Amino acid sequence: MIFKQTTWPEDYQIMVDMCSKWWPDSFFYKNFGIPFKVNREFFDTVVEAGVAVYTIGYIDNEPASCFFAIIQDYMFNPEHKMLGEIVWCIDEKFRGYENLTKLLDEIDRQATQSGCTIQSLAVSCAKEYDNLHGILNKRGFIDIDHCFMKKLKGEEDE
Repeated sequence: MIFKQTTWPEDYQIMVDMCSKWWPDSFFYKNFGIPFKVNREFFDTVVEAGVAVYTIGYIDNEPASCFFAIIQDYMFNPEHKMLGEIVWCIDEKFRGYENLTKLLDEIDRQATQSGCTIQSLAVSCAKEYDNLHGILNKRGFIDIDHCFMKKLKGEEDE
């Protein structure tokens, strides 16, 4: 897997296309039914501000994985920078330990290059991801918190 960036508009579209493929199968969508709609302005803003880190992994010139994160001061000690993942994924046909390892190595490289001392990756708590949890633990990640989410009723729900 080769990681690269081309131009932001092109990379943005590749990431959106990749994410839209797995969205219907995501634990979030299955539980909340919220459609996939991306706010391009959000991504443009953080890229232009210089606080975004992203890459796309290619196999045989085909997008195989993507990663997008935001660099921020750690809220309880600004001497530490944190790389907070927004999205990371590997296209279903390229999923496997070898490509996962390559993507995680690239994420580590970018975190270090960006001066981050902490990084955060979100992973579904669905049972089918238990193996991934173990792989991340072996790479030094620890499960600190669980994120509990609920959908609040809005006008569209009434």
